[in-house]
Amino acid sequence: MPKQKVVIATTRVIDGIKMTRESLLGAADHINGNKAVRQNLEHDPHYVPLGKVRAAEVIDQDEESQLLVINDDTHVITSSIHEPTGDRIVEITFPND
Repeated sequence: MPKQKVVIATTRVIDGIKMTRESLLGAADHINGNKAVRQNLEHDPHYVPLGKVRAAEVIDQDEESQLLVINDDTHVITSSIHEPTGDRIVEITFPND
């Protein structure tokens, strides 16, 4: 399964907020911990996860910005029909769990 690296945080000012390099390193440690971190739309835990992240690293791009880069674990979605009710059942699995 191919891995895709994406930027999820930077030390550049975005919407008036600037994160420190130390906070990015802390986030990388958390992501690289024992449990995969879920990716949710707008960080809302009520939404179904879009995927999970692992293998984070902080990359020094230049003097101004460091990027937190992660591998995006893809997920597999299957659906079926529950025969007694006719309801559609959607199952999301994460191959790396």
